[in-house]
Amino acid sequence: MTVENSACETQFNTTITAAHICTHDYRGLGQDSCQFDSGGPVILRQQQQLSQPTRMYALGVISYGGTCGARHAVGVNTRLTSYLRWIWNYLQNAGGVCVP
Repeated sequence: MTVENSACETQFNTTITAAHICTHDYRGLGQDSCQFDSGGPVILRQQQQLSQPTRMYALGVISYGGTCGARHAVGVNTRLTSYLRWIWNYLQNAGGVCVP
């Protein structure tokens, strides 16, 4: 779940910009990321109706957090939408397939 960036600013005593996304496992079922998770995806799983498949959306890239694997902790991640133009240009220049 995403939370206000101010929650990360308070916890880490630093400025969190719009290019970041602050996440938190509000149910406490999971754990915050750990040192080897950096660079991994931040995924939103969403199911509109029980009869439909679950869709997964890439929201960000894991950047950093506090204590490794802590429950109820917030984490700071890179917000993918802030870099879509760069990603698009990179893929086009590299000969990749881009579908709008």
